[in-house]
Amino acid sequence: WNAIYEICMEQDCAFDDFCKQMITNINYDKIRKSMVLLSLLKATRKKFDIVVLSDNHHYHLEQILRHRFNMGIKDFEKLGINCYDITSTEKNYKFYPKCDENALLNFVKKQRKNISDCIFVDNSKMNIAAGRNIGMKSIYIYRKRSLQKFLRDLNSEN
Repeated sequence: WNAIYEICMEQDCAFDDFCKQMITNINYDKIRKSMVLLSLLKATRKKFDIVVLSDNHHYHLEQILRHRFNMGIKDFEKLGINCYDITSTEKNYKFYPKCDENALLNFVKKQRKNISDCIFVDNSKMNIAAGRNIGMKSIYIYRKRSLQKFLRDLNSEN
């Protein structure tokens, strides 16, 4: 993203427009709908604050949410689940992905939370390592430990 952002700044093109055009070539049809996962997110939201932080642009995140849940970013926000994309991490003309410990620290600070109160859930080992390195409880999601299973377990604990 940083390389694209830099090129857009050098060539005086709009980064958002570039990203919007770029996602037109992505086929989202393979994303399976999951109303069960949506129900679990809603149930979990009653007990916990939930935030979506994506290393992608919000145009891409919007498409994923629409194909997965028939809802967009604004719909999630109405549920009390705020969504942030890579552009929300921009500082001094540079984006900071979730694998950057400082990005996570800054994001938690912006949310006015304490690291000890956060659970970071991600499907990237590199991102999880960054969370653990700053003392955040971090849960790695993969095929056998899905987000759906994690949320079920989390809801049953409380």
